[in-house]
Amino acid sequence: MRANAFEELTNICKDPSNTSNKPIFAEYAGEFKTYLKDSNPGALEKALISLEAFLMKVKGTVMVEH
Repeated sequence: MRANAFEELTNICKDPSNTSNKPIFAEYAGEFKTYLKDSNPGALEKALISLEAFLMKVKGTVMVEH
Protein backbone atom coordinates (compact mmCIF):
# COMPACT_ATOMS: atom_id res chain seq x y z
CA MET A 1 0.00 0.00 0.00
CA ARG A 2 2.74 2.50 0.95
CA ALA A 3 4.82 1.50 -2.07
CA ASN A 4 1.88 2.41 -4.31
CA ALA A 5 1.55 5.77 -2.59
CA PHE A 6 5.24 6.46 -3.17
CA GLU A 7 4.85 5.52 -6.84
CA GLU A 8 1.96 7.98 -7.10
CA LEU A 9 4.09 10.70 -5.51
CA THR A 10 6.90 9.90 -7.94
CA ASN A 11 4.50 10.28 -10.85
CA ILE A 12 3.30 13.64 -9.50
CA CYS A 13 6.90 14.82 -9.27
CA LYS A 14 7.75 13.64 -12.77
CA ASP A 15 4.63 15.13 -14.38
CA PRO A 16 5.86 18.06 -16.48
CA SER A 17 2.61 19.94 -15.91
CA ASN A 18 3.36 20.13 -12.17
CA THR A 19 5.69 22.97 -11.34
CA SER A 20 7.72 23.06 -8.16
CA ASN A 21 5.72 26.03 -6.84
CA LYS A 22 2.50 23.98 -6.56
CA PRO A 23 1.33 23.58 -2.95
CA ILE A 24 1.73 19.80 -3.07
CA PHE A 25 5.51 20.16 -3.16
CA ALA A 26 5.55 22.33 -0.04
CA GLU A 27 3.19 19.85 1.61
CA TYR A 28 5.46 16.85 1.00
CA ALA A 29 8.83 18.54 1.50
CA GLY A 30 8.90 17.91 5.24
CA GLU A 31 7.44 14.42 5.05
CA PHE A 32 10.41 12.63 3.53
CA LYS A 33 12.08 12.34 6.93
CA THR A 34 9.18 10.07 7.91
CA TYR A 35 9.03 8.22 4.59
CA LEU A 36 12.71 7.32 4.79
CA LYS A 37 12.19 5.54 8.11
CA ASP A 38 9.99 2.88 6.49
CA SER A 39 11.02 -0.58 7.71
CA ASN A 40 9.73 -2.36 4.59
CA PRO A 41 12.61 -2.58 2.08
CA GLY A 42 10.31 -2.43 -0.95
CA ALA A 43 8.46 0.63 0.31
CA LEU A 44 11.73 2.28 1.34
CA GLU A 45 13.12 1.78 -2.17
CA LYS A 46 10.01 3.46 -3.62
CA ALA A 47 10.38 6.29 -1.08
CA LEU A 48 13.97 6.86 -2.22
CA ILE A 49 12.86 6.96 -5.85
CA SER A 50 10.18 9.49 -4.87
CA LEU A 51 12.75 11.58 -3.05
CA GLU A 52 14.99 11.60 -6.11
CA ALA A 53 12.08 12.68 -8.35
CA PHE A 54 11.10 15.34 -5.81
CA LEU A 55 14.63 16.72 -5.62
CA MET A 56 14.94 16.82 -9.39
CA LYS A 57 11.68 18.78 -9.59
CA VAL A 58 12.62 21.37 -6.96
CA LYS A 59 16.29 21.60 -7.99
CA GLY A 60 17.19 25.25 -8.40
CA THR A 61 14.14 26.48 -6.50
CA VAL A 62 15.24 25.68 -2.97
CA MET A 63 16.83 28.46 -0.97
CA VAL A 64 19.70 27.36 1.27
CA GLU A 65 20.63 29.54 4.22
CA HIS A 66 24.17 29.53 5.52
